[in-house]
Amino acid sequence: MPKRSLDGKPKYRFCVDFRALKAVTKFDPYPLPIFEETTPTLYGSTHFSVLDCYSGFWQINIKEEHKERTGFTVSFGHYEFNRPPFGLTNSPANFQRLLDVVLKNLVGEKCYVFIDDVIIFSKTAEEHALRLENVLARFEKANLRLHPGKCVIA
Repeated sequence: MPKRSLDGKPKYRFCVDFRALKAVTKFDPYPLPIFEETTPTLYGSTHFSVLDCYSGFWQINIKEEHKERTGFTVSFGHYEFNRPPFGLTNSPANFQRLLDVVLKNLVGEKCYVFIDDVIIFSKTAEEHALRLENVLARFEKANLRLHPGKCVIA
């Protein structure tokens, strides 16, 4: 499946048909934010940074006992994913939960998270630098990587 790239060169995602797995997967009702509900709270902010997690879902592991559920067979063998592949039902909710935990007490006051993107907002450059430093420190502590080419600072 084609994936958008910054340099315009085609990149591809490996996709497996998970319709059968999705049909029996218990849906995770963890709420994803509604962007339109958060934008009014940004009023008055003059400094913004947007951070993009590098291959977001691929930064978390699948429990050993669940890997067999992601199995697929091709002509040269059988394989199972170690990290959530593109197309699993609960991947967005799981990653949203992870970032909400990593950025606990910051979300809603100093930043917002939408799955693998974080927007940091503030009214002054000094305040912004502190908020950005705090978010980056939490990412480092959680061993989460950012995609520098997709991040916009201040």
